[in-house]
Amino acid sequence: MNNAICFLLSACIWLSASSVNAWQQAPTKSSDSTENINNAQKNSAQKDQGLNSEQLNQLIEQLDSNKFLIRENATEDLLAADSSIIIPIANAASSGSLEKGMRCLHILKQFAIGDDIDAEIESMRQLTKIAVDDKARISDYANDILKKIGPLQTERAIRVLRSLGILFNQFSPSPGVVPRLTINDDYRGTVDQLHYLQHLDFVQDVFITGDKISAPMLVQIAKMPSVHLMSIKDGPVDLKMLKALSPILPKLTALHLYYLPLDDQAIPLMSTMTSLIKCQFFGLNLSEKGQIELLEKLPKAVSEFSLIPFRNGGFLGVRSDSTLGGCIFSEVLPDGGAADADAEEEDEVIQVDDTKVTSFADLTEHLINKRAGNSIDLIVLRDGKEIELRVTLKKWPMLDNYR
Repeated sequence: MNNAICFLLSACIWLSASSVNAWQQAPTKSSDSTENINNAQKNSAQKDQGLNSEQLNQLIEQLDSNKFLIRENATEDLLAADSSIIIPIANAASSGSLEKGMRCLHILKQFAIGDDIDAEIESMRQLTKIAVDDKARISDYANDILKKIGPLQTERAIRVLRSLGILFNQFSPSPGVVPRLTINDDYRGTVDQLHYLQHLDFVQDVFITGDKISAPMLVQIAKMPSVHLMSIKDGPVDLKMLKALSPILPKLTALHLYYLPLDDQAIPLMSTMTSLIKCQFFGLNLSEKGQIELLEKLPKAVSEFSLIPFRNGGFLGVRSDSTLGGCIFSEVLPDGGAADADAEEEDEVIQVDDTKVTSFADLTEHLINKRAGNSIDLIVLRDGKEIELRVTLKKWPMLDNYR
């Protein structure tokens, strides 16, 4: 009995002592918590007022604090700051602890995938600079971040550009399909927002058409990394504007130009297309002498692979199967002049204007010098009867295939 009482008394004394010790230690924890709260409130006030250099330096120093909450609060406040902190953060990335460097890289990454285009450009420049610095301990981490940022930037670019009216035929590489985007008068964004085009490294083909085309727009298009096919139709693209595409012209393997105010003065610039294999120029203002000169200056492959590189631009809108013999329409396209004149499949052309026709090549040769808006007279055989058709030629549509 006495032993049990003694045990209970000892237990009570121990619990009382533990409570006293806990109470005595409580102010220390409270002090740490108070310090963290004060820092958070102070940093929040700095964020609301904007950061001056002293406040920025203080937050950067706090990234190296031995207290987790202080490091976290400083990181959050720096993430909420404007793009003026990017260069100081990049400079701080290589000093102090490894964790500080990693936090700086994280801040730069968030700027790189944010909505501020200028901030994205500068943060990417700084990350690249760190990544190639062999002396920087965090260069490997910067390289890893750059690799991870790429898909995020591509996804965002597609989302933003689609919302602004740019058309995609697909959103990633696919066997047998050339990824293409179309920029036309439905585009409702700014020139600066076309910066996102350079993140579309899967796009190989670009269609450009409409009166909204401008030199600054073409400058952004010329920065696209993988484009080697291009079609431009209508709009004010003269020589001065075409020069905006100078960086990409030597990379093009195929080019279609439709109804642009380009004359012989454009020949020196167009001659820089040293990789060109296929081209068709519809309704330009090149003289016959200029056409010959340009063809001589372009790669030899153009003459070998481009069946008719120059056309004045009149579009009849028919196809013919050479295996049938003669000049028989195998298809009448709905957007051509022939359809408007009620031409039909299996019509056989025997005469165009005053020229006899014995093959589809005869008809095509006759149309080379015709322009959109010109009219021609066809005599066709239909069900054994001769029928006269008056056809007003239209503009060529943009062709899906380069030939």
